[in-house]
Amino acid sequence: MQEKFSPEALRTIAQNEAMKMALEEPAAAPPEGRDTGRVARWLALIASNLFDAGSTQAALNRGAVERNPLMKGIAKNPWSLFGVKAGVGVGEALLMDLVAKAGRRKEANIGAAAITGLNTAIGASNLTKGKK
Repeated sequence: MQEKFSPEALRTIAQNEAMKMALEEPAAAPPEGRDTGRVARWLALIASNLFDAGSTQAALNRGAVERNPLMKGIAKNPWSLFGVKAGVGVGEALLMDLVAKAGRRKEANIGAAAITGLNTAIGASNLTKGKK
């Protein structure tokens, strides 16, 4: 049989549990030399570039035109487009690794988040291009 508690009792229980958690020792920090955000940065950067490539290809298939002069010739071949965008993602990830290895992990994570957001915004914009 399940017990029913009043809202005040539930609030008191929650406050007591929160107090216990606040008084407990924090979880051990990862070893100083280990960069726990590295895998997430790599995945986010490469995935957001591939999303941009996929949405670009979809827009081109709907009749849109590539307006970036650096990508205009590359975008004509889907394999080239995906290859270049994957390479760009790897390059971005390597750059953020260099920043992290210089002792600036927080900045590497912020940089990767900013680049990922930009790539995702560009990819989302591509989804609106071309004939529907």
